[in-house]
Amino acid sequence: MKAFPDHCLLGEEAEDASEGASKASRTEYRWIVDPLDGTTNYVHGVPFYCVSLALERNGELLVGAVYDPIQDECFTAALGQGRG
Repeated sequence: MKAFPDHCLLGEEAEDASEGASKASRTEYRWIVDPLDGTTNYVHGVPFYCVSLALERNGELLVGAVYDPIQDECFTAALGQGRG
């Protein structure tokens, strides 16, 4: 947040989701983060979980990444960069 103070953050673990939603309506950029996507699997030792991150501008998704630490694989996507 220090690097981009005019951005906001949306995550499952938000302290106050209503505050985040309020700020999101006033900011151009919003980071969407799930630091442990697949929490139940992780807790039970099932090796299917990941870290998910995306950035949107004015409600349009620009980039996204999903990292699987078990397989050490990272999948990314960027708006307009698809393979036809």
